Amino acid sequence: MYESSIAMELNLHTAGSGLFETHISWEDIEQRIQSERKLKVSFGPKKNAHQIGDGNGFMSRIGVIDADFQGEVDGLPSKFVVKMVCVLAGMEIAESVKDRHFDENADIQEIFDGFDVNVRNLHNREVNVYRVFSRFDNSISKMPQVYFAQGFEEENVLKGFIGMEWVENLELRHIFHNVTPKELSDALRALAYLEAKSLELSDEEKRKVASNPVPIIYPPMMHPSAVSKMFHDMYTASEELRPSGEVLEKMAKELPLLEMTSTMNEELGMKDVFIHGDLWSANLMWNKTENGVQLSRIIDYQ
Repeated sequence: MYESSIAMELNLHTAGSGLFETHISWEDIEQRIQSERKLKVSFGPKKNAHQIGDGNGFMSRIGVIDADFQGEVDGLPSKFVVKMVCVLAGMEIAESVKDRHFDENADIQEIFDGFDVNVRNLHNREVNVYRVFSRFDNSISKMPQVYFAQGFEEENVLKGFIGMEWVENLELRHIFHNVTPKELSDALRALAYLEAKSLELSDEEKRKVASNPVPIIYPPMMHPSAVSKMFHDMYTASEELRPSGEVLEKMAKELPLLEMTSTMNEELGMKDVFIHGDLWSANLMWNKTENGVQLSRIIDYQ
C-alpha cells in the first residue's frame, strides 16, 4: 500500500532518488539482468556509472556502466550503456526555450503532466523494435546490440530502461556539421534495409512495432500560434529571411497537418513500412576516419 501511494505521487518528469535523478536504481538494473539473461551475477564493489549525452535528448538519461560483475556473465560485457526513461531533460529544455518556441500562455508543467503515458508507450515500442529486428543483420541496419530491457507495465510506471552495447570513439555530427553524400549513404541504406525487412514481419510483430506518435505528441508543441511565432522570430532575426518568413507565418495554421504522417503513403499508393520516425542528427553515431566519418549506429526507435 505504501509503495502504491508513493508511485501515484511520482512521475517521469519528477526527480527520483536513483541513477542520474531517475527512479531506477542499481538493484533494478541488476535484477533485470538476472531475470532476462538467466544469470547468477551481481554488480561488484567497484561498479561505476557516468552520464553521457546530456543536452542531446529529451526523454531519457544515458549512463555508461562499468559493472565490475561478480559471478557468471555468459558473454555480457562489463561495460555497457543504459538508456533510462526520464523526462526531466525535456522539461529543462522546454523551459529554457519557452519564450522562443511556445505560446506565451503555455504551461510547461501542464504539457508534461499529460506526457507520461505517451512516453511509456514510446519506450515500450522501442523495446519491441530492438527485439523484433534483432534477427536481422545489424551490420546493415546499424542498430545497437541490446542485452536487456525493462518495459513499462501496469504495476511498473516509473522504471523503463534499455541496456545496450557501448561502442568506443563515437561522435555526433550536429545540424551545423557537414556530412558528404558518400558518408550519408550508409544511413540511407540502413533505413531502406529496415523498411524492406519490415515487410517480412509477422502480423504479431507488426502489431508490436506499429505506432505513429506524431499526431499525439506534437500538437502541444506545434500549436499554430507557436509555429507562427517561430517564423516571426526567424525573420526578425535575419532580414534576408523576411520575405519567405512572412509568407510562412501567414500559413501557420495550414502547416502542422500532423495526421498526414499516417495518411500520405496510402494517398500515394505506398505500402505501410516501418520507419525510424525521429531521424535527426543526434540519433546518428559516427566513427572518425582519416578521410572523414563513417556511420556506426542509428539509435532511438520510438
